[in-house]
Amino acid sequence: MFLFPLSDHVTKALVKRLIGSTQFHLCMTTLFKVILALLLAIFSVFKSQAQSVSSVLVDAQTGAPIPYATLMLKNKKGVISNEEGAFSIELDRAIQASDSLYISCMGYSNSRVALSELKDSLFLHAVEINLKEVIVSNKNYTAAEIVAKVQEALPKNYPGKLSRKRLFYRASETQQINRMEAQIKKSSIAEINSPLLDSVLQKIPKTGAYYTEILADLSGDYSKEQQKINLIKASNLYDKENELSLEGIEEKFNAIFEANVKKNSYLKVKSGLFSSKISSDELFGEDQAIDSSNSALLDSIAAAKKKQALERKTNFARYRKNRLARLFSRLPIFEDSPFNFLFKENRYLISLEDFTYMGTQPVYVLRFISKGRSDYNATLYVNADDFAVVRMDYKNNQHLSNFKLLGISYVNYLSEGKVFFSKTEALGYELSYLEETTGEKVGVKRPLKVVEKNKYVKGRRQQNQLKLDFHFEINTQNKNEVVVFSQEPLTEEDYKNTLEKNEVLPTYLPAYDPDFWKGYNIMAPNQAIKSFSVLGEAPNKISPKDLK
Repeated sequence: MFLFPLSDHVTKALVKRLIGSTQFHLCMTTLFKVILALLLAIFSVFKSQAQSVSSVLVDAQTGAPIPYATLMLKNKKGVISNEEGAFSIELDRAIQASDSLYISCMGYSNSRVALSELKDSLFLHAVEINLKEVIVSNKNYTAAEIVAKVQEALPKNYPGKLSRKRLFYRASETQQINRMEAQIKKSSIAEINSPLLDSVLQKIPKTGAYYTEILADLSGDYSKEQQKINLIKASNLYDKENELSLEGIEEKFNAIFEANVKKNSYLKVKSGLFSSKISSDELFGEDQAIDSSNSALLDSIAAAKKKQALERKTNFARYRKNRLARLFSRLPIFEDSPFNFLFKENRYLISLEDFTYMGTQPVYVLRFISKGRSDYNATLYVNADDFAVVRMDYKNNQHLSNFKLLGISYVNYLSEGKVFFSKTEALGYELSYLEETTGEKVGVKRPLKVVEKNKYVKGRRQQNQLKLDFHFEINTQNKNEVVVFSQEPLTEEDYKNTLEKNEVLPTYLPAYDPDFWKGYNIMAPNQAIKSFSVLGEAPNKISPKDLK
């Protein structure tokens, strides 16, 4: 049933003609208009609500989830299944229940399933292909010849034209403190003692997870200088209690410093050969009383806060754009990429491992093993028809950085990921999915000496002193995921006229909310994100009194 809004005049005329009574007319007209308005509102909501479908892709033989499969609707809009095989796709009004979802994944038969027949799991059947039995052309290429063909076709396959990409970007960071020990050797301030230090160490969170997700339009090419970003929506998922715990610790120490350290003193911090100075302004700040009758001052403060809020939005967008630019700069199609398999091929042992299909594309599978002059090994999937790289899987074969000196250690032990390219009619091959995971370990085992000095007092300049030994180790893993849902070509004029209007700050989420991204296509969250939640009803701030 379709309803159309009626003007006051038409509504009253219809009711009056039907009822004929003026008093009854006035009462029923009001009631009729209310009911009509409610029906219109309900119908409008129903029409505007985007429906979604979700499922998990599963190997029909092994029962294992199938990650990184492409799922496409007839309108050429689609998503990629996550590492657990899960996906969710939003349906617009042009999509009917009888329409099909097209599924393609390397090594599996292409599938098509009606949306009305989707179940919790979709089973795909693997395709057995023997390299020796399949000849794509009249020539049987060697691995070296295939690489040469790829190099020759790079400018044509990846022209790097200006475009506008609708993309979803998820950054995940997890931290684990493996060791955190400290022992006070000397303290001239009675309140700073071993019981306090032990209490502080117990309050500091040992683990943490932080997720940032954005949906944005990115205009330009792959170079950092040519990119313009416009954020559509963003979220932060993390535990605020961790921050509040640290605030409580900071308040406790601020109270101790204010009671024991002179306002015009400074601190000398020394650890072996390393030293630094902390001024009194940095210690205590500059508190300024605000005169509520001073309108000029109040206006100045309001303007400063407004400017600060705008800067927060601009900086958030700029930081995400820079992170995306860094990821794009590492694509294997660029000569200065650390994944230089196509440009420094003499550094690798290259073998033709297999022949398979990625969707309907026949692909060669090339394996690159470092001869000792590269940090990475990789597998490249090359389209057998036009010699474009359509996928790269890589992983470091050794520590990328390994530093240990004077009690300070740093190891960059992990760098692995995947890159997918898809062919477009107007832009050639474009990035469709990118995943990067890095891991770092940092350790510090050092003595620390903090001395309060004051040149304005009589006698010794040295006032208070604190000596301690500390030892901590922290392990951090970062994961970046980028899904490009669509791209359209831009002319130079279109690009110049594109303005960055970023007025979006991330919405804080204490737990995974499946409704937050409702109506938008994103990459389905993995189990770690879906199960994340802050313990308790609300974070409890640790007050200085909690630290004994």
